[in-house]
Amino acid sequence: MTGMRPDDAAHETEERFVRAIAEHVPMDRVAEVYLFPPLRQGAIESGVAVLAVTDPVTDPVTDPVTDQETGERRHIVYTATYRHTRKGPDRGGWSVDVVAQADAPLDAVAAAVRGVHRRTGEGDGAEADRMSGSQFRALLADALRADQAGDADR
Repeated sequence: MTGMRPDDAAHETEERFVRAIAEHVPMDRVAEVYLFPPLRQGAIESGVAVLAVTDPVTDPVTDPVTDQETGERRHIVYTATYRHTRKGPDRGGWSVDVVAQADAPLDAVAAAVRGVHRRTGEGDGAEADRMSGSQFRALLADALRADQAGDADR
């Protein structure tokens, strides 16, 4: 998958997260995805992804200096989060939340993600894995194939 998580359980969690995101976001319009490494606090693991999804409804972006259309479209910015209980009496608990947060040009989304990374402790290995929409759709296809293979094995 992304190469961030080498063990099988971690790989399965990432695939599960990607499949859950696909249930909430129109995959054919995903332009860019930032998938952050998971965080573990005690028995709970959590993960975050930021998605920029092409908004077919909004007008093209206008350059504030020239007042001319740039040809770029605004994107709906989604945050997706998961919480997975790894240990204890609630082991196996899983929740996903996908929320449209804003709309912005694609370069503004990238700048915001970089800013979040800087503010949350640069150098700690928490940099997001950036993917194009087509790379993310390929990741989803892999996750769906793995899910189907798992169903066949059961």
